[in-house]
Amino acid sequence: MIQAKCRLALWSAVNVLILANFVHAADITNKIDPPAKSSHLGRAEFQGEVRVPCAKGSCSLTEFMQEVRVCALLVIKSGKIKFELYDKKAETCAERGADRPGKEYGLASVTKSITSTLMGHVIATKHGARTRAKFEEILRRPVDSFLPQLGKRVSAGGYSGVPISHVLNMRSGVRWSEYSYGGWFDGFTDSAKFDRRVKEGQKVSIVEFAKKYGSRGLNGGFNYSALDASINAAVAQDMLGDQNLADFLEWGLWKAIGAEARARWKEDYTGTPIGACCSYMRIRDLARFGLLVLNKGRGPDGRQVIPSAWFDLAISHGPDGADAIPPGNYSHNPGCPIDYRYQWWLFPRPRTDFTAVGIAGQFLHIYPDEDALIVQISDWGHWEDGDRRECASFAMHDALMKALR
Repeated sequence: MIQAKCRLALWSAVNVLILANFVHAADITNKIDPPAKSSHLGRAEFQGEVRVPCAKGSCSLTEFMQEVRVCALLVIKSGKIKFELYDKKAETCAERGADRPGKEYGLASVTKSITSTLMGHVIATKHGARTRAKFEEILRRPVDSFLPQLGKRVSAGGYSGVPISHVLNMRSGVRWSEYSYGGWFDGFTDSAKFDRRVKEGQKVSIVEFAKKYGSRGLNGGFNYSALDASINAAVAQDMLGDQNLADFLEWGLWKAIGAEARARWKEDYTGTPIGACCSYMRIRDLARFGLLVLNKGRGPDGRQVIPSAWFDLAISHGPDGADAIPPGNYSHNPGCPIDYRYQWWLFPRPRTDFTAVGIAGQFLHIYPDEDALIVQISDWGHWEDGDRRECASFAMHDALMKALR
């Protein structure tokens, strides 16, 4: 979740817009092909009108989508599509073409949650992890034990000695500025530099870029960071050896979930995927990924693709308060505060639901207790009024779950 208060989360015209460039990145994306046969999702089966909370008190789903600028909404419960709605009136969500099932959407920070899940899959595959204790053992290892280029002797040392788990939790302590106050200085945030030099400019790799960053110390608390998320991808790729992480996604997950279409993932010039963002896929395939997570790593054929122990670790709260985003932090939304763990946003106890969140109003909201998930793709542009719209979206999601009981 990226907060808009004081316009801290706005990207100026100086920056390269994440979403606006998604459809132009074919020359620097890795293609992820689907299997010969996709898993069956069917058509939306729910009939009848559902009222949800909105600014005027109560409105239909269609009215809500117009009010909050939602382009696509897909709801699955007990393995069946209950709602599938698209805004077909115009070209929205910074993509070419009307919103529809076959449209490819560029995903911003929702990609971080995919990267985290891939990390679990890589650790299980390459290190034989099957239990929570084994996953935790690997995640305690420091980043520079996998990426020696980030050791103290050859870099500024920001990631030297930092456990992978701290990076997954955005608590690496690396000196990083994700947000700015708007205006002329926007182009000098670390995230803007990352866009110019790594993601768009293709001038340096993720690891080369990270070498110049020092540390505030591991007690520095939560600091939302595209660099942390990208380092996670670089570590996972190092674990794979000669295999590309996007290729591993294709063979390890994309085929396992029965995806229906090709996906893409932007990479740096060395071929390492940008773990913080920039994957591209259809909404139904994002839902299929969500079903894998909802079922704790079990695929549509019943096979355990990723050990369930990974999800017990990644989407369950840690010690009391350990995952909370403190008030005053740039990423704290006072209207509907949620926690952060392993690149997922977790709703405070006693709730068990959690969500991936991307700028512009992208959500993969998973409700384990309801055996359900919601995919929402919106057209908010930057995060202007994003905190309010985010809270309104969560209230709408909850209303849908209540209606489907």
